[in-house]
Amino acid sequence: MHWDMEGVSGIFTREHVWYWEEGVREHIAAEGRQLLIADINSAAAAALEAGVDELIVCDTHHGGENIILDQMLSDPAITYYNRSVGYQDGERRWMRGLDDTVDGLMLMGHHAKAGTEGAFLPLCLRSKPVLIPGRWNGLISRLTDRVWARWGLRLAMFASLSGYFVNRPVTGTFRQS
Repeated sequence: MHWDMEGVSGIFTREHVWYWEEGVREHIAAEGRQLLIADINSAAAAALEAGVDELIVCDTHHGGENIILDQMLSDPAITYYNRSVGYQDGERRWMRGLDDTVDGLMLMGHHAKAGTEGAFLPLCLRSKPVLIPGRWNGLISRLTDRVWARWGLRLAMFASLSGYFVNRPVTGTFRQS
């Protein structure tokens, strides 16, 4: 599970998620983090109940460190990474644990791409989405394309309350463990 924060349940103000900005009230930022923790715990419990035998949860919002590990659902099947970048096998890399042994990628709590009309806190890593022949390519498309190119891994689930929609069908098969 690759977690961002803008699309988490109950988030309704910029102060909940962009806590590094000047003037943000600490208690509002803390409330946003608690909403993130609640969503992660709920999704992790549901994944385990559905039969997932191993779950990697990566906090990627603003580089990570938004979750409080002792408040996270405790289960030996879950590995939490509190930073989006870390070391695995001596190599600095993005989202440790993501490799060709993983059956599916779940993108959770993500924001809408820049320019999405009526979306809550739409943004993009670039100033605007990139036009790829036939479609606008926002962050979600770039993430799923990168993961597919490197590991042959398809998007298993996308969950966001921020007004984003996947603008192309998700196709292919998933390996079952």
